[in-house]
Amino acid sequence: MKISNEKTKFIVSVVAVVLINLALIFGVYFSFKKFSSQKTIFDSIKKDLAFYENKIENIRKTNKERLKTEENRKKIKKIFLNEENIIDLIKRVEWLASQADVDIKINRINITNQLGQSPVFDLLVTGSFGNIYKMISMLENDIYQFSFNKVYLQGDRGINGWEASLELKFLSFTTND
Repeated sequence: MKISNEKTKFIVSVVAVVLINLALIFGVYFSFKKFSSQKTIFDSIKKDLAFYENKIENIRKTNKERLKTEENRKKIKKIFLNEENIIDLIKRVEWLASQADVDIKINRINITNQLGQSPVFDLLVTGSFGNIYKMISMLENDIYQFSFNKVYLQGDRGINGWEASLELKFLSFTTND
């Protein structure tokens, strides 16, 4: 049995078509597999990117809030002094005395190194009753927090005017910065 030339061409054509179809099917299959694995990697990268973008946004928001509160934190920090800048407090008390138009003499400042102990000031203030009262009021309402341990007023109608002996405890004191 002899296969004719036309049948051979037909069989070769069919085999060629089948082989081409098989090659296309394998190509599509492997491409799909590769695409599927690439999609998984892409999805993972996309999730990571969203996570880090969210983190960056949170950092930006936190930084904005920190900047908003920076001024208030500086104001609060100014209220607290330590041993190194106690001179600022003394200058402040002397300035308040000048504003109240009284004379002030700082008799003693007791600064202890014990934890939780605040400095204590013994002051002698002289002037008119109204000005001494103004000085005491200014100390009460100052940015630094004072506690009055003792207040003695003594006065006469003579030339000397009034005299106040004050013992102040400075409450806005910290041992660490």
